[in-house]
Amino acid sequence: MEYSGNSREINLTLVPQAGAGDWVLVHAGLALQIIEEATALETLALLEELDADIG
Repeated sequence: MEYSGNSREINLTLVPQAGAGDWVLVHAGLALQIIEEATALETLALLEELDADIG
């Protein structure tokens, strides 16, 4: 997985059906569920907004 220029290995044990190109919700390196792309992009935009406000 790559986010904001950082790469991480993600454990897919809980979502073995996830494949390349799928968006997954991740916590502590563990994929919890597959999510829709629109939801993922909205969440990423909100996180970037928060980062801009804090930074």
